[in-house]
Amino acid sequence: MPSTINAMAPLVGVTPKGKHLTQEGQEAFISTYKSFCFRQLPHTVLRLDMPTYETIKALSKLRMKDWASTTRWNPDAETTGLLGELATFHFFGFSPEQALKDFKDGLSGDGGVDFHWAGEAVDVKTTRGQALKFRFNRSNKASRRATIILFSHLQEEADGVFVQLLGWAWRFRLHPWMRSDSRSDFVRIETLRREGILQPVETLKAMIEGDYHA
Repeated sequence: MPSTINAMAPLVGVTPKGKHLTQEGQEAFISTYKSFCFRQLPHTVLRLDMPTYETIKALSKLRMKDWASTTRWNPDAETTGLLGELATFHFFGFSPEQALKDFKDGLSGDGGVDFHWAGEAVDVKTTRGQALKFRFNRSNKASRRATIILFSHLQEEADGVFVQLLGWAWRFRLHPWMRSDSRSDFVRIETLRREGILQPVETLKAMIEGDYHA
């Protein structure tokens, strides 16, 4: 069981090239990632105890705040996004070293792509609460590089924090169902389910390059 990070430990360093994790930070990340465990049923739900959650929150503070418009209505956007990404990496079988590399690459921004799978660029979208509304930053053109969107949901409960991988969709199929408000463009998961656009995350995991259908 990983302990929460010592607030005095130097987890991140800064050089002229940007931020980097210290040895202590890398060890905390790998220890936390190894502790992840998906529920047997449904096996797309990851449960975290509160000490592990606090560690993730501390690690998430290291990431560059490049989405100020998001943090206005979600101050925990970094933590929410990181948890969704790490749960996805774990589900897809990424080693701790692979997950750590992606995390370190993301310290200076991920360019709208969290990982590549079956030759496709995947962006992981994570939300909180009951509305299951997923937002897309209109001003971030780089985010359109992703061809697949994977949706996950974070829920805090008395006995821990749960991250559920809801499914995935081809990005081009989302456009007819996008809506807008003063904050951003968004899509609702219930709409994607009703229209048959959302696909089980297991089908994406089963893909291999050159062996999938749009």
